[in-house]
Order: sequence, then C-alpha cells, then structure tokens
Amino acid sequence: MLITEKLVFTIYIGILFGAYLGLLVLAIMQAINARTMRKAYKLLATGLPKQKVVQMLGDPDSIGLAEDGAEILHWQNDEGLFKGMFFGIRKREITAIFRDEILVAFDNYAIDK
Repeated sequence: MLITEKLVFTIYIGILFGAYLGLLVLAIMQAINARTMRKAYKLLATGLPKQKVVQMLGDPDSIGLAEDGAEILHWQNDEGLFKGMFFGIRKREITAIFRDEILVAFDNYAIDK
C-alpha cells in the first residue's frame, strides 16, 4: 500500500509541477508579446506612410472617409484567441486614420508630429 501512495503522490506532484511550468511559459510569452507591442506602437508613433501600414497589417476590411477628409482604414482580427495569444494579437479591431497618406491616429492614439 505504501508504494501506491508514493506513486499517487509522485503523479500529483508531477501534475502540479507541469501546470506551474505551463503557466510560467505562458507568462513569459505574454511578457515578450507586450514588449513587441510596445515597440510596434513606438514605430507607429513616427507617422508611417499608408503603404507601410497596409504592408504590415494586410489589406483593410473596410475603408471610409471622415468629415474632414481623413481616410479611415479598419481591420478585424478574426484569428481567434489561441492564435492571438501566441502571436501577440490582443485586439479584436484595429483602426488607423490617415491624412495626406500619413498616419495621424492609430487605435484612438493621436500621433504627434
């Protein structure tokens, strides 16, 4: 009976340790993704041209015009939670506003020039 109890205890500890390591790996991935997203927002803050933003994000799902003549591009992220978690895509929607083919706002963040 003692061997069975040790075996059950060993399996229990192994499962707990595996869960701990899994959560640790996910936390490390999220930290890397957050750092990558901060770098991307800094890059976008430089006022990229429209071509470069479309090249980075792909073709927009919809295009519109604001009252002041600015062009609004909108992307939907339908990749799903699992793929988004691994590739750092946290938002479901992305909106970019261009004036004279230059990025002036991205996801409600005004870009200072």
